[in-house]
Amino acid sequence: KRDPNAPPLSATLATVALLKGMIGAGLLGLPKAFGEVGLALAFPGSFVLALINALGCTRLIETKLTLMNKMTKMTSEKSDEDESESSMEADVDINGDMGLGPGAACGRAVFGTPGLIMAALGVLGTQLGIALAYIIFIQVTLEDTVWFQGVSPMVLRVVAYFIFTALSFVKGLSSLAILSMIALAAYVIVIVDMIVRGAGSISSAENISFGDAWVPIKTDGIQGWFGSTVFAYEGIVIATFVFDDMQVTTTDKFNKVVITGYSISWAIFSFVGIYGYLAYGSTVEVPIYLNFPKGQVDVIFDKLILIFVLFLSFPLQMFPAYSFADRLLIKQRSPSDAIVSDTDSEIEGSEDQLGPHHSRGKMIVDAVTRITIVTIMCIIAALLPKADCVTDLVGAVFMSLMAFVLPGAVHFAVHRGSMSTYEAVTDVLLVLIGVVSAATGIYSTPKCFAS
Repeated sequence: KRDPNAPPLSATLATVALLKGMIGAGLLGLPKAFGEVGLALAFPGSFVLALINALGCTRLIETKLTLMNKMTKMTSEKSDEDESESSMEADVDINGDMGLGPGAACGRAVFGTPGLIMAALGVLGTQLGIALAYIIFIQVTLEDTVWFQGVSPMVLRVVAYFIFTALSFVKGLSSLAILSMIALAAYVIVIVDMIVRGAGSISSAENISFGDAWVPIKTDGIQGWFGSTVFAYEGIVIATFVFDDMQVTTTDKFNKVVITGYSISWAIFSFVGIYGYLAYGSTVEVPIYLNFPKGQVDVIFDKLILIFVLFLSFPLQMFPAYSFADRLLIKQRSPSDAIVSDTDSEIEGSEDQLGPHHSRGKMIVDAVTRITIVTIMCIIAALLPKADCVTDLVGAVFMSLMAFVLPGAVHFAVHRGSMSTYEAVTDVLLVLIGVVSAATGIYSTPKCFAS
């Protein structure tokens, strides 16, 4: 939780925060994704996807700001007698997110329960999918590291399972804040290693020639490329919190932050995707460092630091799922809050009365819920150990709901009658792109896992 007395986030720090939210494990699968369609399509196409993601991000924030302004105006027009009641109603409307964040609050405020369900599918599907990809990345990295090659894969998975379970009980996520800087450093190390080790292959065209990498365009790989690239641009959730921390009353400064953040991300993603594919061609793997020679000291270091980062990133990605479960099962507003007794939390007339639960009972429910979620995730990862298929699915289906469908739908509904033709057309396009992406992603996913 942000300190209410903290100064507003500057544009520079806001851009850094947005970049830290986007630059993640999705970066490691882009070389293969770019190769699935050819660089002639992947390079400009990734720029278009950056623009669309940025547009969805700004539309969601515009909607949130409009809703907040309307609620503030409504509250100010009330008499002193019912001012406290209207304030409470406004708080319920804008914070009725069931622990899923501002996007869910906007969906619920505009469309009611259907809007909350759509946002829940997007947020939970996205965060659980990212966490699932992390589990698979850790599994394949452990099995590919020479230090662990004499250990049974089942033993490695069981050990990892217990670590994930222990980390699921980390609730004070502020203690993991430094992780973001370590993670950025880890990804920089991998990129530098890729540049050094791939230079020779590119110059000799060992795996693919420069021309063959760009053309022909392979249309049958568009779905996989689209999903993996959208997965890499995972910034819309963090962007809503960045906007709050900037403490601005208009979207002008925030829009500049979004444009800068997505432009830098596109440059980084394009470079990694193009360079990695030119270096390894059709042999490129997900994650990219599996192509590096085994046993080299720097490669072992790459893998160990990434395993460390991904383990500690797991509770961060799972936070919305735990938050939603706590809100649903034990009426806890945030999983980082201490579990309180009924007498501490009951407020006469409140809709959040906790009923017959007690602190010990709530603690047991909380623990069982977290262990159950982790167990299911690890089982799925063991049964479907294909990181690229997971990123394709999450990007095409769940992130499209969160980044395209929800922003376009709520913005159109709230600003209908007062927006320009351009805004109306782009809102409709956002929704259409998201719906088509989700439908094709659902259709193609079984083929990916079966191949």
